[in-house]
Amino acid sequence: MVPSLQTSIATEPSAPDVGVQTPSLIVRVARRVQTREALLVTAFALLPFLVIAVKLVVDKGYANWGDDALLEMQTRDIGRHLVQLGPYSRFGFAHPGPMMFYVFALPYWLFGGASVGINFAPLVVNAVALVGVAWVAWRRGGMLLLASTLLLVELFLRQWGVSPDFVRQPWNPYVTVLPLLLFLFLAWEVARSERWALPAVVIVGSFLTQSHLGYVPAVGVVGLLAVCLGWRGYRAQWKTSDRTRLRTAIFLSFGAAILLWLPPLTEQLTHWPGNVGHMAAFQVRTKPDHTLADGVAVTLRTVANLPAWLLGKQLGPDGTFPGTAWLAIPLFAVFGAAGVIAWRRRAHDAMKFGLIAIVGVAVAMLAMARVTGPLYVYLIRWVQMPAIAVLVFPFVVASDPAVRTARRRIYVGAIVAVLFVLVGVTLSNTNQARALPEPGGRGKTEVASLTAAIRAAVPSGTRTIVIEPGSVATYPDEWGVAVELERAGFTVWFPNAYANEVGQRRASSRPHSGMHLAFGPESAREQLAARPGARELGGANGIVVFQVD
Repeated sequence: MVPSLQTSIATEPSAPDVGVQTPSLIVRVARRVQTREALLVTAFALLPFLVIAVKLVVDKGYANWGDDALLEMQTRDIGRHLVQLGPYSRFGFAHPGPMMFYVFALPYWLFGGASVGINFAPLVVNAVALVGVAWVAWRRGGMLLLASTLLLVELFLRQWGVSPDFVRQPWNPYVTVLPLLLFLFLAWEVARSERWALPAVVIVGSFLTQSHLGYVPAVGVVGLLAVCLGWRGYRAQWKTSDRTRLRTAIFLSFGAAILLWLPPLTEQLTHWPGNVGHMAAFQVRTKPDHTLADGVAVTLRTVANLPAWLLGKQLGPDGTFPGTAWLAIPLFAVFGAAGVIAWRRRAHDAMKFGLIAIVGVAVAMLAMARVTGPLYVYLIRWVQMPAIAVLVFPFVVASDPAVRTARRRIYVGAIVAVLFVLVGVTLSNTNQARALPEPGGRGKTEVASLTAAIRAAVPSGTRTIVIEPGSVATYPDEWGVAVELERAGFTVWFPNAYANEVGQRRASSRPHSGMHLAFGPESAREQLAARPGARELGGANGIVVFQVD
């Protein structure tokens, strides 16, 4: 794929010029050759995804557990009931919207509602995000930007304490991380006044903000910045014959926003104070547990993750390398030098990407300072995407037509070097993917055991089961058992207080006839056995389940 690179450098994608003559046959053929090479490179980067997909198809007989089981519950309702709320939050409200469940639904039902579908769905989401990022990178910077961006993503999966297992995780703080990188690249396209990018940014931004409240500042600020940067170009299009196409793009953007936000809007209008009210109340009554200095420090350590890893540092509990914030200084120095080159060469499109990247980092600093409670690793993962954008920026500048044509040999040499490293890292990730165990969580075996004990004790003709949640120690098993019972054809109910976790349809304040179950740890066995009509049904790994009146 490399021999034709030097002969066709001048034909790589760049900003279209209005009024340029039709390219010659040689130029068109060269472009097709390079497009084929770009497709091959992108397909190769997806090799770990393919291996994981094959393993999921083979290992499809497992049971989900914990948060994965909760997400599977809500996904099961798509197509059967109107799902209006997003994934649950540990602070007593649901995240802004259910778009994630609707996105998961098709892959989930293609597997017949088996648990494997809830792990295959995020794999598809992440693969689409990676392909989208690759397409924008190729479209705007050619082979160097494409290869360098894919390399940084592969490094993210390889060495930042993640592993390829990350791309099959359905948990909302994780399945949104790579789509955030796609959002940053799409925002760049909006900043360049590309019409098609307007609805694309709305769709990806809605997916992020509905799936996790923490993305609202980043999506809002970066999206607004992109529109401001692209405003002049859009206004120029409005004054030309492109007005109709621009009007269509704006119409599609508003239409997508209305359609995607209709379920949470309906919930807000039919419930008081509604989920928005609960989120607002939480923001008012709670104060952040961290300072701006904390936010700056953890963000700088995140930006410095790559050089810290190369130096053999060990990850801390928050997923960053403690005491390595200073390593971000040389990276920002390179970032600044690239910015100076872009400014001197008048590479305006590259400067727009740099501005989006640095604003993304600044928003991350503020967001980390606003976190309530400990800075858990899952709250920090998304910060690595603005960090990747900062690392990508020098390649954006080097790939700009105003820069690369002046240093053609260096440009081609850089492509060869980056491709060489990309092949090695991707093969390493593929080997890791091949060795991954089946998903389902550490409690999948006890879920299967508890479910079997309950099904063996269900009276004939009983199809309704009421679960009384026990404690934090038993929640993960209860959620998993509920999914397995529903898969077996039972109707499962929970108390109304758990509506955010299990979905509004499964929660009720009314008592139900049927089989009532109570879970607890081994230490609560005597207490459960003393309840009226109590009968122990079984236990597994320190968890017991009783039938109670």
